[in-house]
Amino acid sequence: MKRQREIEITGSMQEELNGDEGRSRKKHPVRGEIDAQWAPQQLVLGQSLATDHVENFLTLGRSNCQNMDKLYLRENINPQTFAETIIRKKGLSEKLEDSLSVDNFFLEPCEESIAAYKSELIQAVRSDDVPMLRVLHREGHPMHACNQFGESVLHMACRKGYTDTVRFLIHEAKVSLRIRDDLGRNPMHDAFWAQKPNYSIIDMILDKEPGLLLCRDKRGHGPLNYVRREHWCKWNEFLEGRENKIIQEKKVAIEKNI
Repeated sequence: MKRQREIEITGSMQEELNGDEGRSRKKHPVRGEIDAQWAPQQLVLGQSLATDHVENFLTLGRSNCQNMDKLYLRENINPQTFAETIIRKKGLSEKLEDSLSVDNFFLEPCEESIAAYKSELIQAVRSDDVPMLRVLHREGHPMHACNQFGESVLHMACRKGYTDTVRFLIHEAKVSLRIRDDLGRNPMHDAFWAQKPNYSIIDMILDKEPGLLLCRDKRGHGPLNYVRREHWCKWNEFLEGRENKIIQEKKVAIEKNI
């Protein structure tokens, strides 16, 4: 049976345990597995025109742009294009790596991680219940749990925007961020997919595994393609303020051959 991606907005705990087999969901022409409102957004401006606008913006300097021009750019250019242009302007390749093809980087789901994907852990993550997660962790329950499709509880916490849970999983439970589901989505894809922008979670991921920003999923979408249309302006402003960090992330990725 063809897999349909878990969205987690609705659905019983049994659906969480069993994955998404049997769910019926309106298909999107590009993604197929998810509702249109969740699909990676397309550029409002044409790709070439959008790139030219961002390059001029970065070349001329922000101070030479009118406030309205800045707002227009931030609101109408896909953050993925914005980030790629920042990288290209520094003479680096903006090419994204295929998550499903890159070697010796991502961990593969194992029997232990799938067996650990149980209702008690799922409920604690869904409820943002860090005290319960600590209890489970002390009792020896594996925190790197995932379902049969490779979608982990860390993916889930990132998608829900649960800062404390993500911090616990990454820093206390030492869950690796080098994970992907069977469609090539890593936790950063889900973090940008969240209902509300959560800069803290993105910064945590960037500090640990900056290379995830440069990995595309099976459909060719980078994490920033998952930003909701109404949040483009906020995320482009975020990227603008972290231009140097993005460049450093790309250089690190090149050194690690990612």
